[in-house]
Amino acid sequence: MQLGTIETIQIRPSDLVLSWELNPTGDRDIGKLSGHALRKACGIIPDFFASACLESDHGENLTRANVAEAMDRHYGCGGFAYPWSGTLSPEGYFETGEWEDDCEDWAPLVRLHYTACDGVRGYELFIFDYGVAALREIGSSEAVMGRFD
Repeated sequence: MQLGTIETIQIRPSDLVLSWELNPTGDRDIGKLSGHALRKACGIIPDFFASACLESDHGENLTRANVAEAMDRHYGCGGFAYPWSGTLSPEGYFETGEWEDDCEDWAPLVRLHYTACDGVRGYELFIFDYGVAALREIGSSEAVMGRFD
């Protein structure tokens, strides 16, 4: 008896827990990349985010600071512990500010969204080139930025 080919499907925690929006700002250059390429460019940062959100989603424990701290712990090499300067625009652009005057604002590769168990609160993570990530609570203008490379 000969067995056929066994196909496997890889399902990551971030596929089950998060909503993914690829190229959320409609950037022309990022739009040339396939969805697979964009997801691959994010590495395992989405899984750090998914795990951190699930770990923190217990009543009042779900705060931006707790999610960021949990992501740092899962990553193990800093991340948000060494924040980057700059701001996150309402649309999700990383505005580099003074430290990179000759550069345009960075468009995100993806926007990841987590909705809390209470169905009210939520967090979003924007992932940029070079492993740069920005975390903010939905509806807030305050974000923390770090690098997960």
